[in-house]
Amino acid sequence: MSKLELARKLAEMTRTMEQARAERNAKVKKIYHQTNPEGWEELKTILNYVEPSYEEDA
Repeated sequence: MSKLELARKLAEMTRTMEQARAERNAKVKKIYHQTNPEGWEELKTILNYVEPSYEEDA
């Protein structure tokens, strides 16, 4: 396989991966937007889930 063929194959694989990533992201967004926010809050309460703090402890 020549370097040119290898480069073309790599470019094709990269495009395919980008398309697959875009499709997955679109599905994730759909699921996220269909989520019931009140249900999430209730579930967090039941599980005693606390949002992690991103502030630095000084």
